[in-house]
This record gives sequence, C-alpha cells and structure tokens, in this order.
Amino acid sequence: MFTKEEAKEIVRKIVERFEYHLDEYKKGNYNETQTRNDFINPFFEALGWDINNKQGLAESYREVIHEDKIKIGGHTKAPDYCFTIYGQRKFFVEAKKPSVSIKENTDPAYQLRRYGWSAKMPISIITDFEELSIYDCTIKPTPQDKASVARINYLTYKDYLKEFDFLWDTFSKEMVLKGSFDKFISSNKGKKGTADVDAEFLKSLDSWRDLLARNIVNRNKEIDEDTLNFSLQKIMDRMIFLRICEDRGIEPENTLFETIGSNIYEKLKTIFHIADQKYNSGLFDYRKDSITDSLSFDDIVLKTIIEEMYYPKCPYEFSVIPVEILGHSYEQYLGKVIRITPGHIIKIETKPEVRKAGGVYYTPQYIVDYIVKNTVGKIVEEKTPEEIAVIRICDPACGSGSFLLGAYQFLLDWHRDYYKNNDIKKKEKFLTPDGNLTTAIKKQILLNNIFGVDIDTNAVEVTKLSLMLKAMEGESNASINEQMQLFHERVLPTLDNNIKSGNSLIDMDFYDSQIDFEPGVEKKIKPFNWESAFPQVFKEKIIGENKEIFHITWVTYNSRVSQRMTEYKNVIIKRRINKGLQPLVDKRELTVEEEIEITKYLKSIIEEDNLNVIEFNICKDHIHILLAIEPKLIDNTIRKLKGKTTQLFKENHNIDNEYHIWAQKFDLIKINDEIQLSNVLNYIKFNRQKHLLPENEELKQIIDSFLKPVNLAVLPKVIKGGFDVVIGNPPYGAELDKHSFEYLKKKYPIGNTDTAALFMILSQNLLKEKGYNGFIIPKPFTYASNWAKTREIILSDIITIVDCSKVWKEVKLEMSVYIAQKESSRYSFESFIRKNETFILIANVEKNLCNEFGFILNGVSEKEIEIGKKIKNNPLTLNDITINKQGIPNQKYTQNEISDFMVIGGAELKRYGSVSKIKGFISKEYITDECAFIKEDSIFVQRIVAHIENPKPHIKIIASVFDKIDLSKNIIVNTVIQLHNKSNLSKNYILGLINSKLISWYSYKFIFANAIRTMQFYNPTTSRIPIPQSPAPETQNRLVSLVETMLQLNKDLQNATLPEQKEQLQARISYTDKKIDTLVYQLYCLTEEEIRLVEGE
Repeated sequence: MFTKEEAKEIVRKIVERFEYHLDEYKKGNYNETQTRNDFINPFFEALGWDINNKQGLAESYREVIHEDKIKIGGHTKAPDYCFTIYGQRKFFVEAKKPSVSIKENTDPAYQLRRYGWSAKMPISIITDFEELSIYDCTIKPTPQDKASVARINYLTYKDYLKEFDFLWDTFSKEMVLKGSFDKFISSNKGKKGTADVDAEFLKSLDSWRDLLARNIVNRNKEIDEDTLNFSLQKIMDRMIFLRICEDRGIEPENTLFETIGSNIYEKLKTIFHIADQKYNSGLFDYRKDSITDSLSFDDIVLKTIIEEMYYPKCPYEFSVIPVEILGHSYEQYLGKVIRITPGHIIKIETKPEVRKAGGVYYTPQYIVDYIVKNTVGKIVEEKTPEEIAVIRICDPACGSGSFLLGAYQFLLDWHRDYYKNNDIKKKEKFLTPDGNLTTAIKKQILLNNIFGVDIDTNAVEVTKLSLMLKAMEGESNASINEQMQLFHERVLPTLDNNIKSGNSLIDMDFYDSQIDFEPGVEKKIKPFNWESAFPQVFKEKIIGENKEIFHITWVTYNSRVSQRMTEYKNVIIKRRINKGLQPLVDKRELTVEEEIEITKYLKSIIEEDNLNVIEFNICKDHIHILLAIEPKLIDNTIRKLKGKTTQLFKENHNIDNEYHIWAQKFDLIKINDEIQLSNVLNYIKFNRQKHLLPENEELKQIIDSFLKPVNLAVLPKVIKGGFDVVIGNPPYGAELDKHSFEYLKKKYPIGNTDTAALFMILSQNLLKEKGYNGFIIPKPFTYASNWAKTREIILSDIITIVDCSKVWKEVKLEMSVYIAQKESSRYSFESFIRKNETFILIANVEKNLCNEFGFILNGVSEKEIEIGKKIKNNPLTLNDITINKQGIPNQKYTQNEISDFMVIGGAELKRYGSVSKIKGFISKEYITDECAFIKEDSIFVQRIVAHIENPKPHIKIIASVFDKIDLSKNIIVNTVIQLHNKSNLSKNYILGLINSKLISWYSYKFIFANAIRTMQFYNPTTSRIPIPQSPAPETQNRLVSLVETMLQLNKDLQNATLPEQKEQLQARISYTDKKIDTLVYQLYCLTEEEIRLVEGE
C-alpha cells in the first residue's frame, strides 16, 4: 500500500491527465469500461485497494469484487465494485462514463441506493471520476427521489486534492482497517427518513399477506383458517424464492413478471411445478400440497403483488439482500396469525405469546455469531471434514432459523478454508474455480449437520426457505444446470427430515394422563418425540470394539538428531536471519515445572476425548504412553496430543510460532500378550528411575488421576445418542394452557415453568456427552430464587457466561448468554460483559463461589469478587439484627379527605430525611394487618431500590427513621419496608450502614447481579447483606454521631428558604456522607485500592 503522501501524488497525476483530455472523455464514445480502467481503478488503487487482485486470491477472498453487468428492464442488477475487508462488505461503488451527469441524473442514484439499502450497506459511492457522490444508503429509496436525496457529499475531480484528507481518512484501505470508515458511518447515523430494509420488507410481507388472504377467502368460500395460513405461506414463499433466484441469475429474468396478464395464477402454477422438478426442496412438493393447486385468485391482486416485486416499484435489490435480513422480517411476520370470523371476514391478530412479550425481537447477528463460534467452533476443533460430517447441530425452538443459518454459514466457511489450506487433493473436487464450495458439498453439510424444531409450522417453512436460499448463494443458472446434468439430481435437498414441527418440551407421554381435550387444545399443544423424529441422531453407538493396546513414544524436538532434522534446522535459521530475527534456542530437555505443565495439558485432552491411558510417564526429553485405542484413530490422536500441548505451551510462554516442542515422528509398538504388557507397564512406570530422575509427587498425582485399569481401558463403550450442539434463543415466559402446565411441572420438577428454564433442562437431555449448549436467556437465570434449581443443574457444565444487559431497546428484560459443555465438570467458568457488539472477559469465576453467594457471579471482576468475599465473611446479616416487614397492600383505599390514619409510602421517604408530606388518608376499616403500624426503634426503606445509569450503572438504597411523628396516627403501605431493630445496636448505626455507598455497591454486585430491573428490599435481600459483628463502641458511637448530624442537616435543608443557605447545607450533607462512607469502609476492612474500585475510580 502507498503512504498518504504517495497516494496524494498519484491522485494529482490522475487528475491532471483527466483534466488535460476532459473534452475527449465527455464524448459519448468514451465508455464506462474505459473510465474504470483509466481513472476509477487507479484512483482506488492509490487509496490502497487491490483492485485487480494482484495477490491472486480466490473470488470469495478478494478485497474488491467486480460484478458483471446484467440488464433487467433497462437497469443493471449489480454494483460495479464491492469493497470488502476480511470478506465483510464495506461499501459499493457504481461507475458511469463522464458523459453522464452524476449530480442531476436520478436513475443512477436510485439504483445505487437500492443496492446499498437492500444489502444494509450504510454508505455507497457513484462516480464517473469527473464527479463523485457519496450516498447514505440507510434512507429508503423511492423512484421519485431527486439525485440530491440522501447524498452526504458531492465532489468534482477538482476537489480531490483539497479534500484528500477526507477521502484518505474515510475510504483508504489503511484507514478502513483502523476503523475510521465505521466512525464516519456513525457520525452520519440518525438522520430523518432512515428505514431498515428488514422493517420495510416486513411491511411488504404484511401487505402481500393481507391482499392474498382477503382474496383467497373471497374466492374460496369453504376454506378454513389452517388451510388459509398454510396456503398463504406456501404461495408467498414460492414467489419470494423464485424472485430472489431471478436477481441472483439462477432463474430467467422476469420469470414472475411475465405472468402478468390474464390467468396469472395458472401461469404461476406452471412455474411452481417446473421448479419442483428443478429444486426438490419441499417448497414446491405437490405430493404433500394438495391444496394450493385448487385455489382461485383475482388477476388484479397477483398483478399488484408481482409489480411490487420489480423495478421501479420495488425498492429491494433481491440479489444483495442477505438471507439473515429476510429471516428477521419473517420472524416479525410470524408473530401474527390470520383468523376468519363467523361472518367470513379476515382478521389479522398478534399471537397471544407475542402480545405478552411486547413484540417479536430477533436475535442480533453478533450474538448469533458469538454463540455459534463458541459451540460449533469448539466442536469442530482439530477435526477433519469426515469427522465433522457426523456432527449434529440443533435449535429446539428455531423460529425463522437465525441460529441454524449462523451455524450453517460457519460450517460453509470452515469447509471452504479447510479445502483451500489443508487438502490440495480435494480442493478441485470440493471448490469451484472462484474458491467457493460446490453445490454438492453445500447440500451435504446442510443434510448432515443442521437440525431444528419449532411448534409453529409456518416458522419451520421459513427456516427451510432461509437455509435453501443460503445454500443457493454463489450459484448461477450455469452451475445449477451443470449439476443437474452431471449428477442427474435436483438442486436442493428436501429438509423434511432435518427441520420439523412439534412441541419440543412435550413428549408423546402427554397422552398418558389426558383423555378428553377442549376443542383445539391437542392441535395447539402438538406433542413431539425427539427419538422417533430424529432416529439417526439418538441411535446408540458402540465404540472401541476393535481396541488394541499400544506403547507410544515421542521425543522433544532436536533431542534425537538426524541428517534430515539438521538440514531442516539450517533452513529455519537462514529464514529467521533473513527476516532479521534471532535463531530459536532448542528445547532439548524439559524442566520439572514444564513436565508438570505439559502433563496437565495432556490430562485435559485425555479427559476431554475420553482416552484410555493405562500407563504414562514424562522424562525430560521424551514421553511414554500405554494406550488402548482403535488402530485407525492413532494418527489423529497423537497429532492432537502433540499439537495441542505445543499450542498451549507456546501461548502460556508467549513463544515464537516457529518453535517446536516435539519431534515430528513417534514410535509405536503393539502389545501382543500379557507378558509383554506386564513388561511395558513396569518399563513406563519406572522410566524416571531408569533415567536417574527424581520422583515428583505433584506429577505422580496428575498422572494417577487419568490412568485406567487394563480391564476397563479395553472395554467397548456404549455412547448414548444425541446432538453435539444445541443452540438458540428459546422462548421465555410463554403462556401455558392448564394441560401443558401440569405436564411440564411433573416432567421438569425445577420449581419454575418459565419456558426458557425448561428449554435449558431439555438441552441437557438432548446433548450427547461432551456436547455444547449455547443459549441467550433472561438474566434472572443468574440470580432469581425461582431459577435456583435450574442453576443447580446446569452450573457444573457452564464454561462461559456473558452479562449482555439490555439487548433490545424495546424490551426491559435483561439477557445473558451462557455456553455449557455436558459433563465438563470444570471448577470455574469465564465471565464476560457485553460492550456494544464486543464481549470482554473480566473474570475466571470459581463455581463454588456461586454456591456461597447464592447466584451465578456474572459481570463482576476478579478484584470485585475479592472485595465481595471479604464483605461476605462478616458473620451476621441484616436479618440477624432486624425484622423485615412490608407495609400493607391497600394503597387503592388511600384518599385525599381526612380520615383515621395518615399514609406514608415509598415516595414520601427521603434518604436521612424526615417525612414532610403524606400519600393521603385511609380509614381504619382497611387496616387488616399489623404490618401497617409503625414501631419504635425501626428503620424504614423504600421497597423499590432505585437503579441509576449515570455516571455509571449503580443503585441507591433510600432509608431513614421516623422521629417525632405520632406513631399512632401514621401507617405504612407496601412500598415501604420496616426493619424493626431486634439487636442492642443503635438504629442510627444500622441506618448508616444501609445508606452507605458500600452496602449499595455490594447489593448491586452480589445480590442484584448488576441488574437493571425492579429490585426489592425484601427478606431475601436483607438476609444476604453482611453486617460487622460487635463493632468497637467508639466506632459505633462515631457512626451514630455522624448519622444524627445527617438527620439534622436534612431537616434543616427541608426548612431552609434562602438559596445560599441551601447550598451551604447541601455541601455539609455531602461532606458528612463521605465521612460516613469512610467509616463504613473501615468497618468492613477495605484497603485504599478496594475503596477506589467501589467508588468507581
């Protein structure tokens, strides 16, 4: 790449050349291709882009992708350039010849904006070099827009040098890599008129559904609701699928558009039947669809819909709309259902579960990617395509298929990279000349690896549609025809055996206790049996029937020197010297500490892969393993043991990548009889003695922990079937009918029928041993008392927790992501927090601490955990010294007219303040509980603990005491907590503790789990607030004195009238508050560093 100064000089020369011959270039015979080659390409090359792929990368890896121009109805269907970073689109550039007016011509601007808007590309460019316009593509384009609409910047060639800082800082490859392009996008966000393509596509789906539904019901009088919804889904999916295929060049142009005229539906049916012979996806399967062929439609309805799918009425460019965006729109679309009233009128209603949740909110792509990477990504590590072919991935509540799409895309990318980098022989067989996977391998991955279930039949159809469209990405009419001719098979597989409809939570044994159902109940519940639905997944497998015992030895690198190794070492030394690097120091012998470290790494691999190690020893420069294993697995197993230990050792010691621990080869001796076995056992066991190495007790304990007796090691093992990965965003808080509720309460005795909790337990049952589970679930899982049993069951398997806080602006409930591995039994997990779309590791949390604190410690740093442990070590809790009682729930009887009692509520409580006003009055007839009455020697706390966002998220407990009020004339309602002092401590001492910054901080971090939610100061809270035992009398007296000062200052402030007087009192209150905090820190023995952390410094 050029430096900024070099690039500016190149652009200056290009501009001079362009200006010198400008008149020639503006003539009509100077075409667009010449403009691109002579000016646009060199311009972007100067900005550091590999325009002509001089690196020789495959199509899918190129920095700049050039699109062939295909004319559709007088306009092109693809932008000229797509600029990418690491395969991610950044911006489009559309080229024109200089005779075209970029500034005034509306059609090129509209077309460019359609590309960018449809592809969710925030910024795109149109240029003929003479002019350059930058457009904001987040604003929905319309054919009536002037060329100036959504234009961010307009430059002519005369501006390029004086505006070069802007051009370089925004569009040069160097600065795009540094993030300046993303900053430019952010600075242009939020303008009026922006509309997401998925939201607009949802409007189109709703409109088309409404038109079709009303016409179907009008023309087909006998149709029922189920048939109507089935027919709508099929017809719309077919039309959208074919329309996308058209824009991708897979189907002939205007296939649907040319049906406009008379008898449109008859023509569409013909197209659908032809598609059935071509695609075999189930989407066009008329053996299962005996309904849609018999329907009737008005031509005007179908004409309206089809015209809205084509330029110029259509704002979408289907060739560039990501499949994920279609899924997002469909997910919203599926939140509604069509009803037919008794009067045969159509009514579109929001589903009850969606109405309860406040809408449908699809999982953000970055969360899908994170969960997929940490589950699917983990399961495929160190595997070959043949091993991955038997991996099964499932979303048990797949919705529109976003997680399955993410998993499928991950596997497509993995296989493409594997064949490109590791398997030259298979590269030509499985990769196209452009570097993409062949159609056959994409189909194979889809059928082998991807599975899903959803209770909504229409959602299942959308998932299938999305996966099929993903499989078709990169295909063309030519590639599809070639496959049909070569393999004599249709393009797409049927997914009926992979994606199924049913109730994931309710099995067929539901019928055992149910005889009679209300109308529609059975159809709504849809019991489902996993084993019969996916027999190939749950089939038990016997492994190790052909195990034999082998003595395996390998040595450290260069400890045994051969001529070949000497020559190789010389090559490495010369290469490093040429790079200006120092030669590597040989690691011929391991220290005792390194032997222990490597043995620990080996232990983790042995346990993870359930290897049958009978004896083991490590002796400075070599390793002995006596292993019972099937012969066909030896090479891959030893490769993993050596490779993984090397990788972990390098990472831990920050060692150069060219460094080797182990020699390349290993020795292998098969054990043939018991005498040989006995001799080898003793040889390995006492090998350290043979080499005069001291015994090490720590090393011996590690080795003994993974050894197996011979009789167990050689036994075949029955492996229970199941999925290797279960991922998703399971529904939470779904409404359950009484039959489902009773069934689920018995089947999952976890004290919680929240559907998210039930899916978490289900996932454990669906997984095979060492399988991975990744869900995004409500954050209450980590702390709420009704989730305690769920936490107890799953905690041992958890390896990662992410505190995601609020994922959706419209949804108040916070979320967490967890990753678990079945039967992993790790003693700790990694704790992350989410910042925007980044996940930040903040702690490794020991699981026993979660049991001690009573919730899953998440979003808390390791230093904060140490402070929490110190505070928790205090032997008393607030419940040990006070009795927590909530006021009466009779606020509705409060009135303004004077009555028997004055009412004090939470809003009337002020921190360290006296009651200056009341909520109202209440008659004695409504006082039904003694909790209403105020007791002497009590502290009063707002029941709802305030959560405050700025300057940082925290809470503030509001507490005070009632002095000098007539206790017999005042009562409290249930927004007030009364803590009656049952100790010999001063109530003002307790008040100082409760109102301190430290107790608020501790409660927020270690009781409320950083939650932004309604936090209650009731018994479960106060039972977990630690209190110092037996404070020194002088310390207690100092705190009491400070609290009394605070109470008086707040009373004075309440009575103050002059601004200067109020300001002075407020300053004294702040000063006294800090002194109270300082004293409380001392009571809990916090250090200066710990205090700074609590204070947020």
